[in-house]
Amino acid sequence: MAERSFTNAARRWAQEEGGATAVEYALVCSIVVAALTAIIATGNATSALYGVLDLISEAIGGSTEGGG
Repeated sequence: MAERSFTNAARRWAQEEGGATAVEYALVCSIVVAALTAIIATGNATSALYGVLDLISEAIGGSTEGGG
């Protein structure tokens, strides 16, 4: 009985758009975590991390320099 209830809940979750959005966010999060893990594993984590963050900032149109 509990297995049928779980199956029905899983089907409802898969049919909703919110479920797809959650999966997309989970994939993006896992890619970010994998990238950060790879950067930290290289040994020169600080400068590599700043480089990645600068690239991300430039890609979304942000400025890497302070000011207002």
